[in-house]
Formats: sequence, C-alpha cells, structure tokens
Amino acid sequence: MAPVPLNIPFATQSDPKEFREQGDERMINAFVTFNGSGKDAKITIRMSPGQTSRSTDADDIACRGAIRFGDYAYVVFDTGVYKIEISLVAGVLTCGSRTLIGSITGTGKVYMALNANDQIGVVNQIGRYYVIENDTVTNISTSDIGAFNSISWIEGYFILTLENGEFYNTELNDAYTISGDFAVAEGSPDGLLGGFAHGSELWLPGKNTVEVWGNAGNSTGSPFSRLGSAWLNIGCMSFASFVGCANTVAWIGNDGIVYKNANYNQRRISHEGVERAIASAASPETIEGFTYTIDGHIYYGISDANFTWVFDFKTERWHERKSYGSSRWSANIFIPAFSKWLVGTTNDGNLYELDMTSRLEGALPIVSEMNSVDNGKTPLQGIVSEIEVDFVTGRASLSGTVPQTAPMAEVSYSDDGGATYSGARELLLGAQGEYNKRCRAMNLGCTNAKFGRRWKLRTSDPHIMAMSRFLAHVEATGPS
Repeated sequence: MAPVPLNIPFATQSDPKEFREQGDERMINAFVTFNGSGKDAKITIRMSPGQTSRSTDADDIACRGAIRFGDYAYVVFDTGVYKIEISLVAGVLTCGSRTLIGSITGTGKVYMALNANDQIGVVNQIGRYYVIENDTVTNISTSDIGAFNSISWIEGYFILTLENGEFYNTELNDAYTISGDFAVAEGSPDGLLGGFAHGSELWLPGKNTVEVWGNAGNSTGSPFSRLGSAWLNIGCMSFASFVGCANTVAWIGNDGIVYKNANYNQRRISHEGVERAIASAASPETIEGFTYTIDGHIYYGISDANFTWVFDFKTERWHERKSYGSSRWSANIFIPAFSKWLVGTTNDGNLYELDMTSRLEGALPIVSEMNSVDNGKTPLQGIVSEIEVDFVTGRASLSGTVPQTAPMAEVSYSDDGGATYSGARELLLGAQGEYNKRCRAMNLGCTNAKFGRRWKLRTSDPHIMAMSRFLAHVEATGPS
C-alpha cells in the first residue's frame, strides 16, 4: 500500500490536560492566527514577539513599575527611580539617557498614577505613599491613616485604598493633600485588595466581591458612590492580576478562574490548564497581570514565578511564554509609547521594545514549541516515510555564521502518549532567497498501536517562524 499524505493538525492553543494521555497541547512562545472563518479558515502558527534592547544600565536590576508622562518614562527599579526620555525617530522607538531622581523603598511591585497637574502618585509594596513632581520624589507621611495597597486616578482625584475596605481621595489635582473624608466598600465585609480605574469607573475588588463606584459629585464626604447595579458576586485572588484591556477588565477570581467583565457579569476565559497552573502557584495572591497590543492582537497575561500564560482576545486562545532558561517570561512591566510597547523585566535593568521582527530577547534566543493534537484520523499503526512542513523560508541572514546563515527547525515525535520523544530531526529553513525551500525529513519509523503518534516542533534560530501545514506520508500497517 502506497503512503498516504495526511494533514496533521497542530494545537491552536496551550491546553495541557490533567494526564498527558488525554492530551498535552502546548504552544510556547507562539500563537495562532486565522485567515478566514469557520472550518475552512487557514491556520498559521506565528512566533511571539521578541525584545529589542532600547535602554540599558548594568547597575539597575528588576523593574518594579513604570508610567509614561509625555516624552518620558518614569521607571522604578530596585536601584532607584529614573527619568528616561523616549521618542520615535524615523519610525524607531528610541530611549535617551537615564536620570536618577530618587528612590522608592522596598523591592516589590509599585502602583503608579498620573493626574492632570503633572503629578505622579506612587504606592509601594509596604503601603508608603510618594509623589513625583518636577523630578523630585517626596515621601508623604500617612501614618495617621494607615498603609495603602493601591493608587489610581479618576476625574481629577487620586484614589488610595486600605485593606480594611476604606478608600481616600486626594483633593482635586492635588497629590499632596489627602481628604479627611473616606468611603467604605461595604457591600460585603471582605476588605479591599485595591482600587482600579476603568474609564470613569472605580473598580474595588475584595476577596469575595467586586464593587463598582463612580464620581457622583457628592457635596459632602467622598465624591464617589457605589453604582447600584454594578456589583459582581465574585472576588479577586490577586489584585495585581486586575488589568484593563480590550475595552474591559480581566482578573483572577477568588476561585482561581480567570474572568473578564461582560456588562458587570463575570465571564470565564480560562480553561482547566490555566486554572491548574494558578492553583499550583506558591503565592497565588501575588500573581501579576499585564496587557499589550501588537500586530492587531490584544493580549492579557498572568505571570507567577513558574509560569506565564497569555490570552489573545482576537482568537480567544491561550499560549505560554518562557524566557530562555526560565519557566516564565521575564517581561513584567509594559509601557505604551507611540503605538509601540516598552517592557521592563524581572532580571535586569534594561528596557526593551516588543518586536515582531526580532527572534531574540535581548541577546538570548526565544525557543518556540508547538505540539500536534490527536484528531482520531491518523492510523494508530503505520510507517511514516516522510514529513513535509510548510514554513516561511528564505529569510536567513546573508552574513554571519550558522545558524544566522543556515537556520533550522527541529521535529521530534512520541509513540507513548508524550512520555518520551525521539531525538530531534533537522528541518532546514533555507539560506536567504531560498523561498521555495522544502522542509522535509525522511524515514521516521513505525507508529505505536496504542497512542498513535504525537509530533513536536521547536525553533530557536534567528529566522521568522510561521508554520501553516504539516503533512505526514503514512502507510497504514494496522487498524485505524
């Protein structure tokens, strides 16, 4: 019997099951795009954006928070607060020199907000309140009030929250004066994890509920009042996961499920694989969220010490990010600038631009990995004479050494349900100009009768990665 070419479907998202025999669909440092709709849509798997260095300083480590103000980014590193000029020069995002302007105590995440009077408010991890104005960092004593756990800005006011459920506002566009009046998010006695500004609304997540307040212009007391119908009967596991994106908000609920807001109702967007990762976190209350937009895709992500999961609002699918040598993506602070994105990281003091044309994170390679899925059509027993993979080819460098001039991808396979994989076979992606290069491997043995065969593709060489089809030429030798 002659071999039959079979289209092998690959995962369109990371979705590992509880037991690998049930499926171990992974998409790491890669994401899916669809051309068309429905069952006839053409699927392409693309590499995740790389990171091109835009501002470096060997003495700075661990980005803690940042905010853009005009043509500057104010960035808090472990070593201090820096003012960094940013500009767009001939379409290229450019960062100028760094100016150290002060310090914020501690080493953990900070929350920052900007008002209309060019004042930046900062709350650090231990609850201290700072104001940055005219490139001076001032610690404001709030010992008579308590330790704040967040800051946000709405309609002229900084909002400062306390764990006991109280929240204070500053005077109008006056960061230095905190009103003696306060309000209490008391719909449920579950305290406050923080306050989040979503447009003109103040979202106040507690452990068991989320309340939504607005500026009611009250003549006495706090200007804010709770919006009567805006109430979510689900709390928040980690306030740092609360992020505004895609014209909504997303967060990790107190039940370990990721939600987005849908008309003041929570809609689940996570699947069991994401939820198992959240449950495995050593400190789930510290999981951090982030958002960025690139190439027409709006992303929401969550990171722990041991994982990074990213949700694509365009396709409603999840993928994973991992930096080289790490189980998570090092990017942790995201700064929009001129329709581009700067990112800070957990492990150095550099700022990078997210870059779809880069195959590196700074100087480190990005390892993309994707697995096939079991669609019930591949013969359980068969001889695989050849595979062909439709990659974008011919984009190698003209100069340099291997792998710059001769990049490749790797393919391996498992016949025991993903417990072990074969040694990797090379798929050459062609020198520059070899656009018709065929990515092939021959003589790949006989598949197993119990599980069939699973395939894995990995790429790390500096070449555009885009895969649209995987064909296996199989001669059936047993029951399908």
